[in-house]
Amino acid sequence: MPSYRLSGLADDALLREGAASARNESASTALLLAHIAEIEARRLHATEGYDSMCAFCVGEWGLCEYAAYRRIGAARAARDFPAIFAAVADGRLTLTAVNLLAPALTPENAGELLAAAGHRTKRQVQDLLAERSVTAEAPARKAVAPAAASDDELAPALVVPEGASKGPRSEEPPATASPTSSAAPRFPLQAVLGPQEQDDLDYLKALLGHAVPSGELRQVLGRVFQAAIRELERRKFAVTSRSRTGAQRGKAGSRQVPRAVRRGVFERDHGHCTFVSAKGHRCESRTRLEFDHIRPVARGGQSTVANVRLRCHTHNRLEAERTFGAGFMECKREESRRRAEARKTAAKAKVAERVRKEARARELAANAEARERAMEVIPWLRGLGVSEREARRAAARCAAMPDASLEDRVRHALKGLAPAGTRRVAPVASASA
Repeated sequence: MPSYRLSGLADDALLREGAASARNESASTALLLAHIAEIEARRLHATEGYDSMCAFCVGEWGLCEYAAYRRIGAARAARDFPAIFAAVADGRLTLTAVNLLAPALTPENAGELLAAAGHRTKRQVQDLLAERSVTAEAPARKAVAPAAASDDELAPALVVPEGASKGPRSEEPPATASPTSSAAPRFPLQAVLGPQEQDDLDYLKALLGHAVPSGELRQVLGRVFQAAIRELERRKFAVTSRSRTGAQRGKAGSRQVPRAVRRGVFERDHGHCTFVSAKGHRCESRTRLEFDHIRPVARGGQSTVANVRLRCHTHNRLEAERTFGAGFMECKREESRRRAEARKTAAKAKVAERVRKEARARELAANAEARERAMEVIPWLRGLGVSEREARRAAARCAAMPDASLEDRVRHALKGLAPAGTRRVAPVASASA
């Protein structure tokens, strides 16, 4: 068992062993990244009862969320660019440097950029990226996001948005109650609001003026949270404060889950994913919950409380792959992506056609207005003895100058009426002048 009391070591030995420990840590970190990359690629975190790789690292390996976030982000980059493993192992790149470089790496610049970033500090890597402007030019890579927006993303992660202040900014400072205080714990909240969100918040405080006269943000947000939870539970799980009776089973062959069934399943499963791993670990996810048919509809299953359960997106997908095969489900997902892309293309074409028609209508309206303004010169030409036919012909030439004054348009029309070859003679000054 190693001793952690090093006061008896000589200075040279202490420095030598410290350097060896640092090298061993770098090598261990690179090996851990390789394991994370392969576990996530095989989706083994799902079979172990976790809806994300971050939840697996926290629950199984005891990492904190921030440590898991940094390592998974680096592992994903290293999976695409394996040279990162060696760079981390020999200490040329840190996890921070890898996560900074990851969004900018491409197959074309990876080798040169990783070499240039070796043995640089965080600030130096940031300066390197700023100098080369690779962050703006490189195509967007898959981001490691705090909420599980897809089954491969991390949840949760500690991320400060770009442009946000580094220090916490909250309406009230966190409570600093003494150890003997019985007050409930409080948690600081940081957010950066845009103009529209700030206007909405001010209006919300005004609406709650009678219930929350002080306008205290904590009380306002508490009411917003409760109202949003009630509304979302009602829409997704048909939860209601009044007892209702409804259809206890869906139509045969239909994937539609009746409201009464959704309500019963939600209450029975307590709003959690019901997947349990072989080791007995139940998934703790409460996000992106979906209704899963225990006996699939394709095999005669019906939408009843007994045949429907709650599963997070990750474990609903895993169950489908176990039932129908990973290849079959991938083909189905690819078909779904193609249909979605076709719908998106059709929607864009429809918008483009509408824009084209609106532009054409505006053009026709402008032309009509120009012709109407051109006709204003006809009465003036008729007053000068010009025939109706010649006046209309002359007026048509004024359609190209709708913004000109009436006087200028009449003058332009008269120029067109002059006989061919006619020259305007300048007045000759009199001798007496």
